[in-house]
Amino acid sequence: MGKLEKITVVLLSWKRLKNIPIILDSLYRSKDVDEIILWNNNTTVQFSYKNKKLLLFNSPSNFGTSARWCVALLAKNPNILFIDDDLVLTPSQINILLKKYLSDNKRIYGCFGKNLEDNKYVFKTANGEVDIVLGRVMLFNKRYLYQFFQWSQGKVGNVEDDILFSLIFRKKHYVVDVGEIKELPSPYALWRKKGHGRLRQEMVDYCLKYIT
Repeated sequence: MGKLEKITVVLLSWKRLKNIPIILDSLYRSKDVDEIILWNNNTTVQFSYKNKKLLLFNSPSNFGTSARWCVALLAKNPNILFIDDDLVLTPSQINILLKKYLSDNKRIYGCFGKNLEDNKYVFKTANGEVDIVLGRVMLFNKRYLYQFFQWSQGKVGNVEDDILFSLIFRKKHYVVDVGEIKELPSPYALWRKKGHGRLRQEMVDYCLKYIT
């Protein structure tokens, strides 16, 4: 497989510290992944992981989810894969996702998605073609980062940034069936916070008003 088909994984860490070595071990074994950018938002812990695939940043501040969008600009590959720090994708699952993506890399691919219903965000799971690919797993071409920053207008780091990124394409994306994905402990999950549904809908409203 040529260089243009290799993946840079962007992995963000904060408080789920015990999950990181498990995730890294799986990523190291993937032949499709030849770069991993690990950004540590936890200022009380210094990571010291070393691997030829790994580019490690111990941040002096907690920049929230904005960090992964910014460090993705440093990726040496055009194919960017965001993975949350409570999921383990096996090498074969990554390969399935990549093959589907390479068939049409002008949209986002992932493993979890949603469809809008009458312009409303719903929590019903959606597969195949979707309006929104959830940020838990997102595979996309680096060239689309420009339009993300162009439209974000200070919303970079907003936990609803996956909605923003999905809707700026003005087209359907695709949720790929890669089989059961291993879930790791997920304390501090943002979706558990009060008002999560309201914030999701506010981002949808913003996108429908100014973008679509």
